[in-house]
Amino acid sequence: MKRPDMSIRIKFQLIIAMMSLVGIAAMAVVAGIAWTSIAKTEAVLTKSLLSEQNAAFALQRLSDAQGLSQDILAMTQLRDPDTYLPDFDSAVADVKAGMETVAYFAISGEIQSEVDAALIALGKWETATRIAISGEDTVTLPAPHLLESWRSEARQHVAAISSIVKSAARNQAREATRQSSFIMAVAVSLLGAALLAASAIGIFIARRTTSAMGATINAMTALADNQLEIDLPQSDKTDEVGQMTRAIRIFHDNALERRRLQEEQKTEVETRKKREAALRELVNSFETIIGSVVSEIHNAAGTMSDTADHLSGNTEDTRQKAGMVRTTSDNTSTRMQSVVEAADKLTVEIDQIGSAVVRASEVVNRASDRASRTNTDVAELAQAAQRIGEVVTLIQDIAEQTNLLALNATIEAARAGEAGKGFAVVASEVKALANQTARATEEISRNIARVQSSTTEAVDAIGEITSTMTEIHEVTDNISTSITSQTTATRDISHTIRDAADETRDVSQNLTCISGAIDETAQAAGQVQSASHSLKAQADVLKEKVTSFLNDVAAA
Repeated sequence: MKRPDMSIRIKFQLIIAMMSLVGIAAMAVVAGIAWTSIAKTEAVLTKSLLSEQNAAFALQRLSDAQGLSQDILAMTQLRDPDTYLPDFDSAVADVKAGMETVAYFAISGEIQSEVDAALIALGKWETATRIAISGEDTVTLPAPHLLESWRSEARQHVAAISSIVKSAARNQAREATRQSSFIMAVAVSLLGAALLAASAIGIFIARRTTSAMGATINAMTALADNQLEIDLPQSDKTDEVGQMTRAIRIFHDNALERRRLQEEQKTEVETRKKREAALRELVNSFETIIGSVVSEIHNAAGTMSDTADHLSGNTEDTRQKAGMVRTTSDNTSTRMQSVVEAADKLTVEIDQIGSAVVRASEVVNRASDRASRTNTDVAELAQAAQRIGEVVTLIQDIAEQTNLLALNATIEAARAGEAGKGFAVVASEVKALANQTARATEEISRNIARVQSSTTEAVDAIGEITSTMTEIHEVTDNISTSITSQTTATRDISHTIRDAADETRDVSQNLTCISGAIDETAQAAGQVQSASHSLKAQADVLKEKVTSFLNDVAAA
């Protein structure tokens, strides 16, 4: 059994409902996809930036803690652990907090593994360093090479975490941006295709309906002009057009019958009267049917006009929602620009820190050079003191010889008697002078020994200072290298965020294209409304033709 056709009113209501649902659903899907994509991109970029900042902060604080511990351990005088341990504990706590934050925002299992290894190495180095600083437990104090090994291992793990975080952040940002662009392109394409398909279906149904109505009106016009040799439209449809076509076919058959009756009128007067009565009955029935059909056409045309107005209203509402989505996209683009500005400020601050580290490295180099020159000067002073000691020894030897000569002169003067008294006085004075010289040279020797001892200690202290300066220079070089790497990574993130901002701007442009598609839908709704007015006009023409035909029949 053939399924009955839908009425014209239901067809046009179905067109309007389908186009409205397609437009609203497509806009909701596009808005949801755009919002989800933008939120995901922002979350990935924010998470990556926080991870990288905390990794850099942990690396900086680890350098501070290690530099502080080396400075404390390099002190040769008595040190108070309570004075230095709080600063050391604070720096180590900052490193651990930074590592825990990086682990919380970890975007890969590799980062978590490196964080665990870094915390283990940091714990070993922290425990050993606290023992070395406090000096309380000399039994468990590790060897210097183990302490240095743990320090290097902790720094290597923290530096590796910083490098992995930078690489993972850049990859995540690029992937999020690519997926967002792809999803938005697909959504916009589907929306445009859906709107165009709905518009095409509506125009197809409207044209098919008006085409069938036009064929019916042409047939009625021909019948009204008494042109009975025509091809009538098919009447197998069950809608209003099909009902009208079947009524026209009945009228056509009746017209043929009327012609036959007119030909037989001359010979069959009585039969003509009966047939005229039947014809009037058929005309009345036809008038009733045609009046009902024309009324239905008027109602369908009015419904078509109302639904076209409703479609225009839905199109305007959809246009407003598209504007809201575009405003949201613009706001997101503004926020992305703020993130770009923050990344640029971070780059400037890191550059300033790098400049300060370079200046500190230069100061350390100058201090190291000055300490080396001082060490050379003190060494020369020690050599001069040594030479003075040799001269004093020579003077002591001369004084002893002089004392012996004075003693011999005294003995010879005693042997000479009165003649040697004057010589004895001179010998006594020479002996006294020799004794004074010996005492003076002994005092000078003691002072020279103290000077030599002090210069030896000064040389050792300056050597320790030079070694410490060398280590500080190495640390500042490492910090400078890390800051340079951090600057490069921050610039990469800034470029990635700028790319994301450009993609968001592309989304806004795509929404502009969607607005164009909505305008095309509004034009299609206008075409449907025009078709409804045309249908009304054709119904009026049909009514006039039927009235004229019935008048002609009545006059005949």
